[in-house]
Amino acid sequence: MAASLARMQLLKPPRSLWSVRRYSKTMRPNEFTQSGDRGQGYYILLPEVPQDTPKTNPLLETLENETPAFDKNFKRHHLLKGLTKIAAVKGSEFLDYFESLQVDSAPESFDSVIRPYEEICAQLLYASATSAHLGNLDVDLTKSIEVGQAKINKILTDRWANENFWNVLKKLEENKENLTDIQQRYLDVLLNEFFKVGFKLENRKREELLKGQHDLSEDCKLFKGRISFCQSLFRRIFHHKSTISGLPEDFLQYISTNEENPAEGPWAMPLNIDVYKKVMLLADSRELRMSIYKIWNLRASEEYSQNMASNIEELNNIRMDRNYVAQNLGFDSHVDMLLSRSMAGSADDVMGLIYDVKTNLEPLLEAELKELEEFNKQAFNKQYELEVWDVHYLAFLLKREVFLGGFEGKDSISYFPLDHVLDTMFNFTQELFGFKLEESHGEYPVWTDGVRVFKVYSEEGEHISYLYIDQFIREEMEYEPSCQIGRAHSEIFGSKPIAYLSLSAMNSRMMDDTSDEGSSFNFIEMNYIPELFQQFGNALGIVLNRVPYTELSAGLYTEVDAQGIPGLVMGYFGLQPHIVQMFSKHVTTGEQLTEAMARKICIANQYLMAYDLMHDLYTAAFDLEMHLSLEGSPMESKKKLWPLFMPLPLPVEDMSEFSNTRVFTETPGYCYAPIWTSMVAADIFEAFSDVDPQDVKMLNEIGRRFRNTFLYYGGGLPAKELFRRFRGRDPDLLPFLRVKTKYRAWLEEEE
Repeated sequence: MAASLARMQLLKPPRSLWSVRRYSKTMRPNEFTQSGDRGQGYYILLPEVPQDTPKTNPLLETLENETPAFDKNFKRHHLLKGLTKIAAVKGSEFLDYFESLQVDSAPESFDSVIRPYEEICAQLLYASATSAHLGNLDVDLTKSIEVGQAKINKILTDRWANENFWNVLKKLEENKENLTDIQQRYLDVLLNEFFKVGFKLENRKREELLKGQHDLSEDCKLFKGRISFCQSLFRRIFHHKSTISGLPEDFLQYISTNEENPAEGPWAMPLNIDVYKKVMLLADSRELRMSIYKIWNLRASEEYSQNMASNIEELNNIRMDRNYVAQNLGFDSHVDMLLSRSMAGSADDVMGLIYDVKTNLEPLLEAELKELEEFNKQAFNKQYELEVWDVHYLAFLLKREVFLGGFEGKDSISYFPLDHVLDTMFNFTQELFGFKLEESHGEYPVWTDGVRVFKVYSEEGEHISYLYIDQFIREEMEYEPSCQIGRAHSEIFGSKPIAYLSLSAMNSRMMDDTSDEGSSFNFIEMNYIPELFQQFGNALGIVLNRVPYTELSAGLYTEVDAQGIPGLVMGYFGLQPHIVQMFSKHVTTGEQLTEAMARKICIANQYLMAYDLMHDLYTAAFDLEMHLSLEGSPMESKKKLWPLFMPLPLPVEDMSEFSNTRVFTETPGYCYAPIWTSMVAADIFEAFSDVDPQDVKMLNEIGRRFRNTFLYYGGGLPAKELFRRFRGRDPDLLPFLRVKTKYRAWLEEEE
């Protein structure tokens, strides 16, 4: 690799990056042509390839090392220049590889074809993933790597236009019975990428398909662009703090226009998803919640026609484009195309799940709304009918004041000190799944304070991967814990997996800056405990993975309705009272939470589940109806489906279909997927929860069975096959309903 990077300083730029600009000039007769006509020629514009080397750029050095080479001195330009150079080198290597493929004779073996391909992919994905994680440290860093990431993404996309590669893969398919199960899966997903761009079609049909895909891409860009434009038009000024009471101080400082004294305002509120969520959840003013709800759900609707920012026409174009692409590939609809490679299998199965869950949720949803109405009446003496902009605000107050009884602030954080939570997580998962963690002190560079590096060992003592834990919340980071892949397992390339886990822990002085520095401590907020479990589970799915090929190990081809199963299974653990109690330890007294308090925390963390899940079911049903056929308008479908699922009336001003990026641009046709995946994870979790918590031997046996299926081979085998190996049958809905509704039984016990 080092030699390859060094040669780039001397060699001509890689062919994939050559740009050609046509020019015209008046030529002398017979110089370039046989006449004195105006001739044409070409200038070759050589791209700028950075002169960085592994000695001067930590991203390039990272590709030569077993672990990231970034320390606290790395600069923004290292990422952009590093990505640009890696794209140049690897783009050239890809072209050389494709040209070297022998299409006239049978390949020697699967590995002889895949080995050089795997080495290129492994390093491209490693560079891209590590840069993406580092970009999260700072908004400017994120922006600086976008160009470099785009170059790498283009190289990866351009693979599916290479006919040599397609033909060699087809030859491998002729003898696929000689391949292992994982090799067959890898071959299948690679061939499917070519299928999606029309390699099985005649030339004319393929051109039509590619044009349809291009039109769809452009229409989606316009759809999202108009939404962003509508949001940019909004800016509401508040001069009195009482009108925005309930919103957190750090948020008010963020939107304050008074640099000298942010606490005094005025405050200029923009319109984005973070603002919308905060207002719906925390704003005391009902008028403010109502107005923000209406403005948010009018974006890009007919109301913006005068600004040329309505998505009415674009929405119809997107539906037609998507249907056209699916039919060109031989499917009746976009949904049928997606589900042909899903765990669910068919639209009938998905619709069956949606309506079965709906039927079982209705009594719980009725109970939740009744509790909210009673709370609203008793706490505020309000007699008005509940509207959609009241639900999450009242639920937040109900959880805080009634379920938790004011157990918050320093009272709650004192029970979840960071060191104890992490140590307990390490011990719990190591025993359950059979692996070992060993912290490395100072052996590897880290890019910021608070990052800890752990070596991960198999149960037999083999060093298999690395886990980087960034402990503390940062100004530009998401508040909730998160996990990102750094590097996937590659048997051919010999790379050990790397996972980046961000905890978003805080220091007690952040909540009480009058406290003495010596008595301060780091903690995890109690409402983040389930999310911490989920993200740690996602990290385990990375560091324990044994699939031999990078793209499979990274989960790039995992079924859309089976992604994140390890995290969801672990997330269910974080919602159990005895687990929350085990993870608690008062920072001063060392006492655990009482069983009753742990149960209240779990109730609060799950309350309003029925309402939120019912809304997800509505979205999934609307999504399927939009992409199964072109019949019916989005507005008609919304008005038909909303009352079937949602208990409160749809506001007249709600025109959310024109800004629904989830349905029309982000996850079109598979909005059902999170529900299906949660069902599968709940069925897996029930295998653990059915066992007595004191029966350690049986729990460890189940834990190792989960490790040997989903943790070891997630992405490498079909999810349905992994589930059958773990459970011995297909997924069942009943465990999902039992796990999801258990908090109601705890709530009834409290009453």
